[in-house]
Amino acid sequence: MQKLYIVVASLVFAFGSGVLVALEAVEAHAELRVRAARRLAADCQPQAAAPVTATPAGSRS
Repeated sequence: MQKLYIVVASLVFAFGSGVLVALEAVEAHAELRVRAARRLAADCQPQAAAPVTATPAGSRS
């Protein structure tokens, strides 16, 4: 009976370890996607332009 407990504990440990490894891989992939999205968003930001000054109608500048 003790051998059965050892086998069950080993299976639970192996399954848990596999889940942790899978979660680490998902997290690493998600971090890469977030970094890529931030780079893309930074590239799409409009560049600062010279301020537009309004002149009264009919006046010449």
